[in-house]
Amino acid sequence: LNVRWKKNGHYNVKCRWCPGFPEVNDTLDASNSFLGDSTIMDNDDANGRLPTVVKFEFQLYKTKDDKYLLDMQRVTGPQLLFLDFCAAFLTKLRVL
Repeated sequence: LNVRWKKNGHYNVKCRWCPGFPEVNDTLDASNSFLGDSTIMDNDDANGRLPTVVKFEFQLYKTKDDKYLLDMQRVTGPQLLFLDFCAAFLTKLRVL
């Protein structure tokens, strides 16, 4: 799904999704962290427009029933684009 992510804690991940851009796997180092600040910054494209970026977080919880709950929260970016990502993510998990 072309998501770049950084592990914040044992159960928390910060993510960045740039739809429409080719996947680049070499921007993460061995610890799955961003290599530099330049990968986090939103750079202008050739036409001078900012690319659309959706930043969000995943938080994993364990319920009393020994089931897991995944909380997905948008931090920045267009709301409808975040919902598009959620639909694609759930489709990839074969939930939808």
